[in-house]
Amino acid sequence: MDEVSTATGTTAAPTETVTAPSSPPEAVPTPTATAQATTTTPQQQGGAAAPDAEAQEGGAGDEEGIRVPVDLLVSADTIAPPTVTVPAFLPLQVTARATDGAEHRVTVAGATLTVGASGTASARLDGLRRGTYPVSVDGRALGELVVGDEPGP
Repeated sequence: MDEVSTATGTTAAPTETVTAPSSPPEAVPTPTATAQATTTTPQQQGGAAAPDAEAQEGGAGDEEGIRVPVDLLVSADTIAPPTVTVPAFLPLQVTARATDGAEHRVTVAGATLTVGASGTASARLDGLRRGTYPVSVDGRALGELVVGDEPGP
Protein backbone atom coordinates (compact mmCIF):
# COMPACT_ATOMS: atom_id res chain seq x y z
CA MET A 1 0.00 0.00 0.00
CA ASP A 2 1.11 3.53 -0.70
CA GLU A 3 1.53 6.12 2.02
CA VAL A 4 -0.27 9.44 1.80
CA SER A 5 1.11 12.77 3.08
CA THR A 6 -1.15 14.91 5.24
CA ALA A 7 -1.23 18.65 5.71
CA THR A 8 0.73 18.36 8.96
CA GLY A 9 3.58 16.52 7.29
CA THR A 10 2.90 13.13 8.76
CA THR A 11 2.22 10.06 6.72
CA ALA A 12 -0.69 7.67 7.06
CA ALA A 13 -1.93 4.61 5.28
CA PRO A 14 -4.89 5.24 2.99
CA THR A 15 -8.28 4.00 4.22
CA GLU A 16 -10.92 2.24 2.21
CA THR A 17 -14.45 3.70 2.06
CA VAL A 18 -17.43 1.38 1.78
CA THR A 19 -20.79 2.74 0.61
CA ALA A 20 -23.98 1.20 2.01
CA PRO A 21 -26.78 0.26 -0.39
CA SER A 22 -29.30 3.06 -0.97
CA SER A 23 -32.34 1.17 0.33
CA PRO A 24 -32.27 -0.22 3.86
CA PRO A 25 -33.22 -3.84 4.44
CA GLU A 26 -36.78 -4.48 5.45
CA ALA A 27 -37.19 -3.73 9.16
CA VAL A 28 -39.30 -5.98 11.40
CA PRO A 29 -40.71 -4.18 14.42
CA THR A 30 -39.92 -5.86 17.73
CA PRO A 31 -41.84 -5.07 20.89
CA THR A 32 -39.82 -3.52 23.68
CA ALA A 33 -40.73 -3.16 27.32
CA THR A 34 -39.75 -0.13 29.27
CA ALA A 35 -39.84 0.26 33.03
CA GLN A 36 -39.33 3.36 35.03
CA ALA A 37 -37.66 2.96 38.41
CA THR A 38 -38.66 5.33 41.13
CA THR A 39 -37.20 5.80 44.56
CA THR A 40 -39.25 7.26 47.36
CA THR A 41 -38.22 8.35 50.81
CA PRO A 42 -40.87 8.10 53.51
CA GLN A 43 -41.74 11.51 54.85
CA GLN A 44 -42.74 12.39 58.37
CA GLN A 45 -45.15 15.13 59.13
CA GLY A 46 -43.44 18.40 58.28
CA GLY A 47 -41.52 17.03 55.29
CA ALA A 48 -38.51 15.49 57.11
CA ALA A 49 -37.32 12.03 56.09
CA ALA A 50 -38.47 9.19 58.38
CA PRO A 51 -35.80 7.60 60.59
CA ASP A 52 -34.18 4.34 59.53
CA ALA A 53 -36.29 1.26 60.44
CA GLU A 54 -33.36 -0.33 62.32
CA ALA A 55 -33.12 2.73 64.59
CA GLN A 56 -36.76 2.52 65.67
CA GLU A 57 -38.01 0.35 68.52
CA GLY A 58 -39.19 -2.95 67.07
CA GLY A 59 -37.55 -2.16 63.73
CA ALA A 60 -35.77 -4.77 61.67
CA GLY A 61 -35.65 -7.46 64.32
CA ASP A 62 -34.49 -5.68 67.49
CA GLU A 63 -31.71 -8.15 67.97
CA GLU A 64 -30.83 -9.15 71.50
CA GLY A 65 -27.27 -9.42 72.68
CA ILE A 66 -25.47 -12.69 73.05
CA ARG A 67 -26.29 -14.86 76.05
CA VAL A 68 -24.58 -18.00 77.24
CA PRO A 69 -27.17 -20.70 78.03
CA VAL A 70 -26.95 -22.49 81.39
CA ASP A 71 -29.48 -25.35 81.47
CA LEU A 72 -30.01 -27.17 84.77
CA LEU A 73 -32.14 -30.21 85.68
CA VAL A 74 -33.02 -30.10 89.38
CA SER A 75 -34.60 -32.35 91.97
CA ALA A 76 -34.64 -32.36 95.78
CA ASP A 77 -31.19 -33.95 96.04
CA THR A 78 -29.47 -33.57 92.65
CA ILE A 79 -28.62 -31.05 90.00
CA ALA A 80 -27.41 -31.92 86.52
CA PRO A 81 -24.89 -31.09 85.40
CA PRO A 82 -23.28 -30.53 88.80
CA THR A 83 -20.67 -28.16 87.33
CA VAL A 84 -21.20 -25.69 84.48
CA THR A 85 -18.34 -23.62 83.09
CA VAL A 86 -18.94 -20.31 81.28
CA PRO A 87 -16.78 -17.44 80.02
CA ALA A 88 -16.41 -14.37 82.23
CA PHE A 89 -18.32 -11.12 81.64
CA LEU A 90 -20.86 -12.51 79.14
CA PRO A 91 -24.56 -12.42 80.09
CA LEU A 92 -26.04 -15.79 81.07
CA GLN A 93 -29.49 -17.23 80.46
CA VAL A 94 -30.02 -19.65 83.35
CA THR A 95 -32.88 -22.13 82.92
CA ALA A 96 -33.84 -24.69 85.57
CA ARG A 97 -36.30 -27.53 85.08
CA ALA A 98 -37.74 -29.64 87.90
CA THR A 99 -37.47 -33.35 87.17
CA ASP A 100 -39.13 -34.84 90.26
CA GLY A 101 -42.61 -33.30 90.19
CA ALA A 102 -41.92 -30.97 93.13
CA GLU A 103 -41.50 -27.20 93.34
CA HIS A 104 -37.94 -25.93 93.97
CA ARG A 105 -36.03 -22.72 94.61
CA VAL A 106 -32.76 -22.59 92.65
CA THR A 107 -30.20 -19.94 93.60
CA VAL A 108 -27.18 -19.07 91.48
CA ALA A 109 -24.96 -15.97 91.63
CA GLY A 110 -27.50 -14.01 93.66
CA ALA A 111 -30.51 -14.85 91.46
CA THR A 112 -33.32 -17.07 92.73
CA LEU A 113 -35.55 -19.00 90.34
CA THR A 114 -38.80 -20.51 91.59
CA VAL A 115 -39.40 -23.64 89.56
CA GLY A 116 -42.94 -25.04 89.60
CA ALA A 117 -43.62 -28.75 90.02
CA SER A 118 -42.37 -30.35 86.77
CA GLY A 119 -42.00 -26.79 85.47
CA THR A 120 -39.28 -24.54 84.13
CA ALA A 121 -37.97 -21.15 85.25
CA SER A 122 -35.46 -18.88 83.56
CA ALA A 123 -33.51 -15.74 84.45
CA ARG A 124 -30.96 -13.54 82.73
CA LEU A 125 -27.78 -12.78 84.68
CA ASP A 126 -25.38 -10.00 83.79
CA GLY A 127 -21.83 -11.11 83.05
CA LEU A 128 -19.96 -12.36 86.10
CA ARG A 129 -16.36 -11.97 87.21
CA ARG A 130 -14.03 -14.94 87.16
CA GLY A 131 -14.70 -17.31 90.06
CA THR A 132 -16.77 -20.23 91.32
CA TYR A 133 -20.38 -19.60 92.32
CA PRO A 134 -22.46 -22.17 94.26
CA VAL A 135 -25.73 -23.40 92.77
CA SER A 136 -28.23 -24.38 95.46
CA VAL A 137 -31.56 -26.14 95.34
CA ASP A 138 -33.91 -25.39 98.24
CA GLY A 139 -30.98 -23.99 100.26
CA ARG A 140 -28.62 -26.95 99.66
CA ALA A 141 -25.47 -26.40 97.59
CA LEU A 142 -25.66 -29.14 94.96
CA GLY A 143 -23.59 -27.70 92.12
CA GLU A 144 -21.34 -24.90 90.97
CA LEU A 145 -21.02 -22.35 88.21
CA VAL A 146 -17.37 -21.87 87.20
CA VAL A 147 -16.86 -18.49 85.50
CA GLY A 148 -13.78 -17.63 83.47
CA ASP A 149 -12.79 -20.89 81.79
CA GLU A 150 -13.81 -22.51 78.51
CA PRO A 151 -17.59 -23.08 78.39
CA GLY A 152 -19.10 -26.49 78.90
CA PRO A 153 -21.01 -28.69 81.30
